[in-house]
Amino acid sequence: MKRMILIALLICICGQVFAQSVIYVSAGGNDDNNGQTEATAYKSLDMAAIMAALTGAKIIVIGTLTTANATLYERGNSIIFKLVSMDDQELIITGKPGATGSDRAVLSGRGADAKVGCIVGTAKDSNIRFENIEISGLTDETTAGIYVDDGGSVTLGPGAVVRGNGGFGITVINGTCVINGGEVRDSGRTGIVVSDKGALTMRSGAVSGNKLSGVFVFEGGRFTMSGGTITGNSNPKAGGGVIVDSGGRFDQTGGTVSGNTAPLFPNIFKVNG
Repeated sequence: MKRMILIALLICICGQVFAQSVIYVSAGGNDDNNGQTEATAYKSLDMAAIMAALTGAKIIVIGTLTTANATLYERGNSIIFKLVSMDDQELIITGKPGATGSDRAVLSGRGADAKVGCIVGTAKDSNIRFENIEISGLTDETTAGIYVDDGGSVTLGPGAVVRGNGGFGITVINGTCVINGGEVRDSGRTGIVVSDKGALTMRSGAVSGNKLSGVFVFEGGRFTMSGGTITGNSNPKAGGGVIVDSGGRFDQTGGTVSGNTAPLFPNIFKVNG
């Protein structure tokens, strides 16, 4: 209900709802634009997401978006981009095909204040898919690139990379994350943390180069792996690749967990056996 009220208010503010297949957003855009072309791109990703939810359009991101491109973000908030989709509709956010240099799509935590906990967060029951885009830039070890909660779902499709964040790549709590061609790498701590009725499914893609294990599953979290690779991760004690702690579950029918490092059980460490 709150989401519907917010959307209705934004319709009144914008004065228009248009049918189209693509909505553009860029760092140099303007929220007074209509988002129909690169030249008339929106500035704010959350504005573009709400309009996309209304029209069923895909969002194409041009360049690097920061806190300046988040209308609903205020200093002191824990989430920079809180994304919403409608009902069972999947909101697709992607970069421009073949983009290079300053046109390459990035959602960045650069410039966020110390209270920010993640770059991307899901609104209640929202279903978000990323392709051809990078999510990076938070440096604090307590933060995450993506935080999935409140029944939300996030898919990392081809070309989607969550990398180089100081804390966790992705945290999944009471929500769903699917790795289907995407990557989670080079986190200062764990690549993906799954707990409290969270579910991670890995079909293809890679989890690599994370400094405190690739995947950590515990306290009601579930991890199903049918493809992809978990490699090149590390842990100073045990379970460089995957740790399954109390109450967690890991089911592997495919894919590879290998080439990780730790003094004990370098690839898979199941705490209770």
